[in-house]
Amino acid sequence: MNRGPADAGPTRPTRAGQMHNLCGIPVFAGIPIAGLASAATAVRSRDYRWACYSAGSSTVMAGSFLLVGAAIRGQSRLRGKSGILQRISIATGLGWLSALSLRGLSQLRTLTGRPTAQPQMRRRANGPANVTPDAG
Repeated sequence: MNRGPADAGPTRPTRAGQMHNLCGIPVFAGIPIAGLASAATAVRSRDYRWACYSAGSSTVMAGSFLLVGAAIRGQSRLRGKSGILQRISIATGLGWLSALSLRGLSQLRTLTGRPTAQPQMRRRANGPANVTPDAG
């Protein structure tokens, strides 16, 4: 983020900037909270690898986001690093969400005994194959 000359004072965020910051709160707070909740559930079911991954992802995401705030305030060692710290935070959170989605699909396949989200091919008597959604 280019803030202009080094001697320029702090500027007020625009309305769009304020909305951007407000909309980020559920993402940067919600994903780590969901990760910690998932970790707690995994511990109860004795799935310690998932618990460690979820808790670790939550910690990295929240920690790097807190460092973003310090970098924006101009802490000497973090000055100019807010962009990379923000990217680390969001990549960690979205990576955890992706892993959670794949985990859910895998568990669904285990429960149903068949692949999910793939339409079945049916052959018509006199014509090409017809793709129809799986009726369950």
